[in-house]
Amino acid sequence: MTEKMKQFIQIVQEDEQRAKALFFSEAFKNEYLEENSREKEIYHQLLLGRNRGQIFEEFLICIGAKEPAVLRPEKDAYEIRRVNAVEPLYVKIYKEGSGFVQGKIRLDSTFLSLQKTEFSEEDFVEGVLTIPVLFSDAREESRGILTVSAPYSSCQTDILFNAEKERNEGAWNLSDQIFDAYMEFCLGRCHVTEFAEKEMNLTAQMEGEASLEILRTLLNLHCHIVLGAEEAIERGFARLEPNMSEVQSDPFYYGYYLYLKALYLKTPDQTEYAKDRIYELFQKADDHKGYLLWMLIYLDEELAYDFGLQLQKIKEVYDTGRCSSFLWFEAVSIWNQDHSRAKKITDFEREIIHFGICRDLFGKSMKKHIYGLVLKDKGFSEELLFDLILSFQREESKEGLQAICSMLIRGNCTDECYHIYFKKAVRAGIQMIGLQESYLRTIPKDRYPYLEKNVLLYFSYSNSLSSRERAYLYANLVKNRRKYEAVFPSFEPQIEEFLLEQLAEGRINSNLFILYRAFFDRLLEGMKGRAGIAGIMAKQKLICRNPAVEKAAVYHQELKEVQNVSLENGEVYVTVYSDPLVVFMDQEDNRYLSLDYEFSKLWTREQEEAVFSGLGRRNEAYLIRRSLVFAQKTEYEPGDVPDVRAVLECQSLKEEYRHRLFEKLLDYYWKHGEQEQLEQALSMVQWKFLSEENCKQMLEYFIAGRHYKEAMKGMEIFGFDFMDPEPLKEVVLHELTSRSRKRVQTLIDMCLAVFKGQVYNSEILAYLERFFRGDLDQMRKIWKQGDRHKIYDQQFTEQLLDMAVGKGAEWEDLPVFLSYVEKDSRDKKLIKKLAGQFAELSYEEGVYISDEFYPILGRLIDQGNLKLIWQWAYLDFYKDKELSEEVRERIKKLIEWQEDRRCILPVLLEYKEEIPLPYECYTYTYVVYRGEKAGGMVFHYAENRSEPAREIPMRELLPGYYVAEVLIFADESADYYVTAPGEERRRRKDIVFLDHSGRNQKGRFYQLNHMLKEKQRESVAMEMEIYAYEKAMTDLIRPMTEDL
Repeated sequence: MTEKMKQFIQIVQEDEQRAKALFFSEAFKNEYLEENSREKEIYHQLLLGRNRGQIFEEFLICIGAKEPAVLRPEKDAYEIRRVNAVEPLYVKIYKEGSGFVQGKIRLDSTFLSLQKTEFSEEDFVEGVLTIPVLFSDAREESRGILTVSAPYSSCQTDILFNAEKERNEGAWNLSDQIFDAYMEFCLGRCHVTEFAEKEMNLTAQMEGEASLEILRTLLNLHCHIVLGAEEAIERGFARLEPNMSEVQSDPFYYGYYLYLKALYLKTPDQTEYAKDRIYELFQKADDHKGYLLWMLIYLDEELAYDFGLQLQKIKEVYDTGRCSSFLWFEAVSIWNQDHSRAKKITDFEREIIHFGICRDLFGKSMKKHIYGLVLKDKGFSEELLFDLILSFQREESKEGLQAICSMLIRGNCTDECYHIYFKKAVRAGIQMIGLQESYLRTIPKDRYPYLEKNVLLYFSYSNSLSSRERAYLYANLVKNRRKYEAVFPSFEPQIEEFLLEQLAEGRINSNLFILYRAFFDRLLEGMKGRAGIAGIMAKQKLICRNPAVEKAAVYHQELKEVQNVSLENGEVYVTVYSDPLVVFMDQEDNRYLSLDYEFSKLWTREQEEAVFSGLGRRNEAYLIRRSLVFAQKTEYEPGDVPDVRAVLECQSLKEEYRHRLFEKLLDYYWKHGEQEQLEQALSMVQWKFLSEENCKQMLEYFIAGRHYKEAMKGMEIFGFDFMDPEPLKEVVLHELTSRSRKRVQTLIDMCLAVFKGQVYNSEILAYLERFFRGDLDQMRKIWKQGDRHKIYDQQFTEQLLDMAVGKGAEWEDLPVFLSYVEKDSRDKKLIKKLAGQFAELSYEEGVYISDEFYPILGRLIDQGNLKLIWQWAYLDFYKDKELSEEVRERIKKLIEWQEDRRCILPVLLEYKEEIPLPYECYTYTYVVYRGEKAGGMVFHYAENRSEPAREIPMRELLPGYYVAEVLIFADESADYYVTAPGEERRRRKDIVFLDHSGRNQKGRFYQLNHMLKEKQRESVAMEMEIYAYEKAMTDLIRPMTEDL
């Protein structure tokens, strides 16, 4: 497991939701799955599924990050009751462990039913799956098995019904028991006193139930009337008198009351009265129509003697859904007395048949009549089929067997449990279309019993079986060859012809395998048979017993086609060459890669050798097997080459797989000097299938053979980082002969690679300057080498300088700049930006730019570009140079500009001998401080440190370059320093005083300062008097001259 995958598992353990979101993102594919890794293959296969929860869960299981959840039933067995026909029995299944679970629910039972047969993760509430189970019908002790299965876990629990316990506890429906007692009495199976005793015992169970008290009284009264117990009858009617209002309000109670009164009195008037009232109740009633009609059958003389009318009325009640057991009993009785009343089978007749057979009420002749109706009918009813089987099990008859087989054939019922009936029918000599076929189809698939002779005779000329059924029939013949000694030889030509047909289609199953193995030697005698056997030699039996699995997809790294197969009883035959990837799928197409499975090999090595030894290179199976051998070899031998060439033509193999074999063939040609074959083979190279590890070698083949165009195709796909510079240069130069004027990114990158490998020439440099636009440092190097080769491209140079301006020009950009300006450049703004950046660079680093730069700067100044830093750079360069007239005039203009704006740069003082400077230059002392860029500085000075200092704000003329113009007398600079705003720190270093006041001796400052310096001399007093007189005269005259 990779480190990245371990990191992902850590995320899963810390935060599963975050891990799930990451799992389905592009970042997971790009960062956590390594190329050609097992995890990546699993990931891509699982993403073909549908359920994201299952995909995530399966991936974690596959990489060993978690164990699947386990299902466990709450109980090993549940007991179900009749009350669960309405209120379900709830079976609980616990999920132990975390993770996605999805699966099926199966119930093996004839008396239970499920509300759902599938479940998913969403059905679990706090780890519990609740399954409702409903009771249908059962009269005896019964057992059902509930199976809950998921791909990684299954569990079972028993569901039991105890009929005897139900009876003992009185839980069985009283109405059913009362009817059973009535039916036994009507059939003469018990005496009237026994019947009455049973009825009263049953009604005694109602005692204490207030809602059933009236019904209990009526039932007991019925028994007393049957027995003729006068006193008890009188007491019964008397007991009902206080409750007559309640009796009359219920149609069933009132109708039953009227029926009993007519039964007791037996007078025509009372009978007629009861009949009329009950008819009225029958018409209005919603419930109990069945009971009311039963009463009318015994009260209405017209209805009592007309069987047809009775059946008609019973059917009408049936259509309303209100039929009762008493009416079904009457219908069965009518049929037993008059078979002709049953003419066809509809839903109504099926209900009568079901009732009569379940209670064993039909006589032999009526059963025979029903069997005849079934044979005439063309429909299929599963319920009717079960009724026929129940009737036949009680009493076997040829007619009953014929009816069952007819129904089974119509319903295409081929389950193994029905074979016994077809077998009996065949032995009984019953003639029926489809009988022999159904007999064969219902034989258990893993058994090969001795077949009836008439069945074999029938299939010796019949062609009604499918291929699978014929395979079973012939496999049975082979398995029982000795028993069929008399007939087997007549089948052999059919079998052999059939096997050749199946081999041509590449088919195999368990029965066909029996036949192939039995006829193996005979099939090898002909090339058609040998080739067919070769086509299935790679077949193996894939076995996966997981109940959730329905389908599988088998992937081979060498074969084009994916085998998509459906499993039958957990088995299927698939083609297996190398180690395939098997993906299993459930009903919802969820995919699983970590389920347990196995392959069962069919053929021995000796059989394989016997088959393939006689085959040529035209046989596909032979070629595929040979390809596996060649795939394992690192180098081919001379004897391999013919087979390799044939393998490369095999269309069943993936193209990329064939190409890997082809690459080794090219290597063989190269090493063995077979140049002509190599030349021919190179034309068939398909770059898209070429493996990266062989790419360099393949490119060298093409370049050595001067196939530059093909080499270029390969480089466009795989790149060329791994190529040596010299062969790469060959391809580049060839491409430049036709594409030097076209911008091709791959060619640009190749030229750059050659340039980096230092094997370039002027053509490559010219192409790079024409089209390469990229890294600034790389462009600087290209320009530098291009300059050496006398190559210049204005757009390239301009792009380079523009990028340099964006990042800040450096000294290595200066030659580019100078060349650009020299070549009559067009972008004046770019030149201005670069000149400014070079001026700043010169100022910051304290070095001069080249001599060629300053004339350019001068011309820019003439154009009005008068930034102080440009002026400083220009003035600083020429301060110790001999000035031309042009430079002299330009500097004079700069002096005027600075004087007008009172921002004189101290560097002007360097020109005092060459150019007349403004009066101020010789009046003030210039205090210069160069330091950090603080936004403003203050100059402080005093006579001594004990006295308060004077403060003079300094101007920042250049970045970090501060100047103050001050008048400092000789005795005032004993202490001085510079401070920044808001700071107490005093800076005494790097302060420079520039004083040229001596060049202006007539100035007052000079005179005063001179007197201070010479104050000890005697003549100083006279000089001060003269100075005072001159100042007074000046002050007097100035107002007089101001208006002139």
